[in-house]
Amino acid sequence: MPWARANPRVLPDNQGLLICDDPGTLTCLALDGAFRWQTKLPGACSAQATLIDLQGITRIAIATGHTVSLLDQAGRVHWQTALGKEDDNIECSPTPMSMGTETLLLCTVGEGALCALGLDGTKRWETPFGAATDDTIIVLPEATPDGVRILCTGLWGNLYAFTE
Repeated sequence: MPWARANPRVLPDNQGLLICDDPGTLTCLALDGAFRWQTKLPGACSAQATLIDLQGITRIAIATGHTVSLLDQAGRVHWQTALGKEDDNIECSPTPMSMGTETLLLCTVGEGALCALGLDGTKRWETPFGAATDDTIIVLPEATPDGVRILCTGLWGNLYAFTE
């Protein structure tokens, strides 16, 4: 069974505090602790939600179990996309990356695959590399001279570098 972390995230303009728990319940509290809303998501939450600004509208991207979900600030799910196998787990927060005119969400899943989703929830690509990662994906602002743009850290101290 995957383990979970309830990593809080504050919404823009202090509109609320997001907390996701082991069974995959995403809760939004006002900063004074008052209940705002709650949404049940598929699987345990292993990483903090990511806030994405889409033309002035904040969306919430979160990974639970092997699924990435995109929600609005009222907790309504706009889409959910499963990655990997049902018993896989996404350990990292969905990480935004600009690629040309498109913004992608990057995640690592299972025993080592880097996946990219479009903001409409469709999987754009997947690159298997065969090793479990922790919760870190770093997107460099510009590619290095040898083309590296994405870095992921492995559970056992390895560093994985990917080109666009």
